[in-house]
Amino acid sequence: MTEKTLKKNTTTMAEIEQISEWIETTFDQQEDPIIDNEQLSNKLSQLTTILDDPNPQLVADTAKALADAAKYETVREILRNCATVAKAVNLLATADDDALKINAMRLFGNLCFENDQARQEVYVNNGVKHLLSVLKNGSSDEARRIACGCIGNLVAGNDQLSYALYETGGTDLLLDLINNEENVHVRAFALKAINNIMDHKINRDKIIKVGLDILLELSKNGIDDDKAGVVEFITVLITMLDYDESKPVFVEKGGLDLYVKLFEKCEVDVDLVQKITDILTIFSDDENYRDRFLDNDLVALLKSYITRTDLDMVIRHGSISMLARLSGSNKIGDLLYEDLDFFVNVMQNEYKELAAQSAATIGNLVHNATRCSEIVQSGVAKVLVDIVSDEDSDMRLKHYLMIVIKNIAIGKDHKQFLLENGIIECCISLLQYKMNQILVHACLQVLRNFFTDDSKYVKIFFDNSGMDDLLPLLTYTESDHLLYESSRVIAIIATYPEYAEQLTSSGAYIGLVNLIKSPHHAVLVEEGIVGIQTIKEAGGDLSVFESLEEDCKNVPFEELQKKALAILN
Repeated sequence: MTEKTLKKNTTTMAEIEQISEWIETTFDQQEDPIIDNEQLSNKLSQLTTILDDPNPQLVADTAKALADAAKYETVREILRNCATVAKAVNLLATADDDALKINAMRLFGNLCFENDQARQEVYVNNGVKHLLSVLKNGSSDEARRIACGCIGNLVAGNDQLSYALYETGGTDLLLDLINNEENVHVRAFALKAINNIMDHKINRDKIIKVGLDILLELSKNGIDDDKAGVVEFITVLITMLDYDESKPVFVEKGGLDLYVKLFEKCEVDVDLVQKITDILTIFSDDENYRDRFLDNDLVALLKSYITRTDLDMVIRHGSISMLARLSGSNKIGDLLYEDLDFFVNVMQNEYKELAAQSAATIGNLVHNATRCSEIVQSGVAKVLVDIVSDEDSDMRLKHYLMIVIKNIAIGKDHKQFLLENGIIECCISLLQYKMNQILVHACLQVLRNFFTDDSKYVKIFFDNSGMDDLLPLLTYTESDHLLYESSRVIAIIATYPEYAEQLTSSGAYIGLVNLIKSPHHAVLVEEGIVGIQTIKEAGGDLSVFESLEEDCKNVPFEELQKKALAILN
């Protein structure tokens, strides 16, 4: 530490230790500590003045004590008001001893935790430059590890510090560390720092341009060298791939093909496969890259993993989840549909995590009238209906399969099949599960598909007290999707004059009010108007619509407003 000419402090090392112990005892040994802020401030003020003392050992002990104390927010607030950030940065700039450097970094790193004002002080005092000096000037491994951690935490989300890091060569220095650093702990923290600075475009562009090749090579070598550190490399790549501009570069440099191969190579390492699956999932959701999975025969490999009981469930679940995503591709979907029985078997016989994703895959595969007809004829549809009708079936299975049943219910030829297998009664029983919005929404769509076709299905609905379960959805304001979809069911029922009286007397007419008050969707407003008009023509009592005139005047679409007002004449 450079020589100081300030007056020597009279506080002893024993007193520093006593203050440190008092702070730790006060905060750690009480569940809800009562803090005497004046006493705490006095003790902290006593310590911060020592940071200017010419005795390097005394300063080092004090910096450590303050760094330890700064893990508590109450302490941080007081220290920030004592110019402690600037003092800590200055200590780092002038320290000759690695131990002092470490505690100086720990101190201002803690003070900057979730505090932009403290980060600004680091920026003003050239803190980034001094942190990089630790990395450049032969400091100990521990000092360099702390410096990397400090850089990552300080720069994340801060434009000024991010730019300062870039301008002073810090991004290049971190990239060099992950490529050439021998100490695994320093390299790990350098990777974390790179991961954290990715949110700033100027650093991200540099990392994509220079760092991607390094990360891919390290990933490959890490696998070959017993997977040392490869999970950390992949974590950085996942962050990078959250930004669309990195995807084509990653693919162009062979990253996707590499990770497809790595997936097969690392089947016994659960953590590693999970990370590789995360990478591949990013691309399996994107139609532009899905053919790569066929080119590498990954689809067949994924299928083989699903039923392998010797593999960890994380790997098996990751495999079926990826296939579920890939099944949204027409080309891959056609291939998987040829083996539909495989997914039906997994859905019926495997663990619920695998069964649910198999059901999701089936939902993606059976998406047109031809396939709906084929699974009705083959008996697969009966299996699906039986599962959703079984009270003990997993709710995730039900919501995926109800989407398939919704598609089946579109075809007139299939409605009798579904009716005979009790699907209307099943849908009624599931309407109560509002927290599973996908499932209830699909049930409502099934009912709409039935009711649009013939009023006899509406009668079955009423005969099974379906309105009792539908009514609560008409006022369920926590979900617009369920509110409006249930209201559309009412609008269809309203097109049958024989149900006008039941809609007004039961209170179900509120669904029509919901529709004409829809602010954004003209089709919903029109459905509501048609329903109210039909009730009027059927002799229904419009007086139950308490604010009908006002609601009609407030219809936001001019032509539809005229139609709505015409009802009042």
